[in-house]
Amino acid sequence: MQKFPAVLSVALLLAGCAMSSTQFDATREALRGSPPLRQQAIADCTANQARRSLQARQDAARVMNVSVRAMPRTICTRLVAGWSSGRLSYDDYRSAMVGSMTPNTVRIIQGR
Repeated sequence: MQKFPAVLSVALLLAGCAMSSTQFDATREALRGSPPLRQQAIADCTANQARRSLQARQDAARVMNVSVRAMPRTICTRLVAGWSSGRLSYDDYRSAMVGSMTPNTVRIIQGR
């Protein structure tokens, strides 16, 4: 696992608190079934990401192969899509909560 501090954790922690596996799966179903909820999650996440330090945004943009300006919305869009589709697993989420990224999470935030 690759270390990737707070940037990914904040993006994945859309609701603002750690989630159990059941909560993670229930949120996935809610995101999957509600386009307005997905858009709100992306908007909230994007606002949080835009407040990260310039260095954190630059680091994330480098990993994601996007501009620093595009990074906040892009990371959130990719993570919410990965979460709602089932590509982002609870194990991926738990790793992010302790500041690590799984190879799967890297693929998701890179849009692969």
